[in-house]
Amino acid sequence: MKEDGSGAERISPDPLINLISIAPDGRWAAALVPEAANGGGTSIRLVSTKGEASFPICGEGCTIGFGPNRVKAPILNWSADGKSLFVGLQYFGQRTARTAVLPYRSDVPLARQWPKGLTTEAGVAANPGAKVIGERDVFPGATPADYLFWRRVTQSNLYRITLAN
Repeated sequence: MKEDGSGAERISPDPLINLISIAPDGRWAAALVPEAANGGGTSIRLVSTKGEASFPICGEGCTIGFGPNRVKAPILNWSADGKSLFVGLQYFGQRTARTAVLPYRSDVPLARQWPKGLTTEAGVAANPGAKVIGERDVFPGATPADYLFWRRVTQSNLYRITLAN
């Protein structure tokens, strides 16, 4: 859709449950989709806006916690320059506090860019050009080298002070 709201188009003829992110070039949308073929459930896929076959993301169990009320970084998000895809490895079953950054080119088929796939934590990190950041909940910035993350910490007073009555 255009900024003024005109020209709205369907992303995909297939049903989508929740939109996670869209590539800056508009070619792929990361989405939570129903899995009718396996008797129900959901999965995460990169869905083509150009009619290409969808690309699977993570295995079973990684879709828990997705939806509009999420407060953590999404499982997939592109850098603003469109040259990298950030993949949160914390969602791949091991709950690893790492994020992989993969190179992305609009003119190259996804299966050729990421021959190890995006269905397992080990596969994501083993793809050509993958860089792993030792943090979870990473949000991409303008370029692949720019990102921010948040982590929860607790600080307490180790000293006990007695107050007079």
